[in-house]
Amino acid sequence: MERWERYLAPKMKDKMAEDAPSNEQAKEKEDRMDTETAAAETNPARLMITKIVNENFKSYAGIQELGPFHKNFSSIVGPNGSGKSNVIDAMLFVFGYRSKMIRTKKVSQLIHNSENHQNVQSCTVSVHFQKIIDLAGDEFQVVPGSEFVVSRTARKDNSSDYHVNGRKVPFKEVARLLKDCGIDLDHNRFLILQLNRVKAVEKEKDELEGSKNEAMEYINMENSITKQRNVLFQRYIHECTVNEQKAVENRDVIKRGYDELAKELKEFTDKKNVLVKDHKKAAKKYDEVAKVAEETRKKFGAYERDDVKYREDIKHLKQNHKKLQKNLQKEKEKLEELHNVPERSQTDLKQLETKKTDLEGKRKVEEEKLAEVMSGLKSETEGLQTEKEEKEAELMELNKVVNAAKSELDVAKSELEIYKSKHEGVLNQLKEAKDNLERSLETREQRKSEIQTLQLELPELQKRLAKTEADLLKALEGEKKASEERASSGGPHAAKGIREN
Repeated sequence: MERWERYLAPKMKDKMAEDAPSNEQAKEKEDRMDTETAAAETNPARLMITKIVNENFKSYAGIQELGPFHKNFSSIVGPNGSGKSNVIDAMLFVFGYRSKMIRTKKVSQLIHNSENHQNVQSCTVSVHFQKIIDLAGDEFQVVPGSEFVVSRTARKDNSSDYHVNGRKVPFKEVARLLKDCGIDLDHNRFLILQLNRVKAVEKEKDELEGSKNEAMEYINMENSITKQRNVLFQRYIHECTVNEQKAVENRDVIKRGYDELAKELKEFTDKKNVLVKDHKKAAKKYDEVAKVAEETRKKFGAYERDDVKYREDIKHLKQNHKKLQKNLQKEKEKLEELHNVPERSQTDLKQLETKKTDLEGKRKVEEEKLAEVMSGLKSETEGLQTEKEEKEAELMELNKVVNAAKSELDVAKSELEIYKSKHEGVLNQLKEAKDNLERSLETREQRKSEIQTLQLELPELQKRLAKTEADLLKALEGEKKASEERASSGGPHAAKGIREN
């Protein structure tokens, strides 16, 4: 084991010595990547032009590629007439400037024309862009997928069109694309000056120095005025804030009062609704009772009419009864007299029988005398027999009259009892209806009293509610006015308004 270790130790040391440089390189590479990552996080991506490709544009015959350009600064140098300005013209052409800005009258004049290249029908300029992230030194990192090409083609008929990545588009889309990437086409960012023009510009600059100083003095004065106005604005805003807080507090107090009154009004309204509901029920019940009472009154009226009729009938019956009583008394007297007639007749008959017995004893003796007497008595007996038969016939007639009178009296008594029973029932119903009517009237009067009390309280509550709503509206208007004043006090328009005042 030790022998193997002595053998492998030098080998491992040599191997580690060989690997040491590669480890250092890896460390340097890792440090560089960390630096690039940190730079990418610190520096935002920006747009740069990688190259410009001119095809038959002005002095460039055929396809001429300019580039690659530096990420920060590129110079195009050469003798006069070598086409340096045409590079700027090419960019102006792609960026949509008119031909007058490109030192020509027509876009067709931008097409290359020379002895070796005649009758060229069109020219094209393509500007290649990409987004990069600046790293240390001249290095940079290209944002993946950020490359695009903007090109413009001019033809002999003075027409032109634009392309983005080979796709035909209107100029508005080109301008929007470049503006999104930070290129402003609305202002002149290109300056082509000859040496004499530079000197003239310097002279104009010196002449404008006094005006510049006056403008600076005016600006400083305006700044001072603006600062003072801002102080006034801050003070005004503070006062508005305090007033707003007071208005909010007043609004809260009024709102609490309003809520309490609204709650109280709701309670009164609920109570009123309950009373109105009860009143409706009572009114409905009253209507029902009134209807029943009306029906009862109608029935009572009918009963009264019947009662009057029955009273008249009873009166007539009583009169008839009295007459019948008198007639009955007379008939009783007659009857007693008739009852006495048979008794007297029987007494006489007994006497006659006695006489007959006596006479029969003497009959045989005095048959002849009897025959003579019987012939005499026959006429007398026939008269008595006839009178007896007449009295018996009268008695039968009297019995018939008495029986008929008794029957009529019984019928009258029965009808009288029925009328009395009906009359008592009608009186009981009438009494019950009167009691119900009195109770309904009492309930109705009670409901009317409660409703009148609520109606007396309701105007006061409505008045208090209207006052609370007016106070709340006033507070809200004050808060709105304070908010509008505070909003109008902040900003350049407010400053201008105060300066004008």
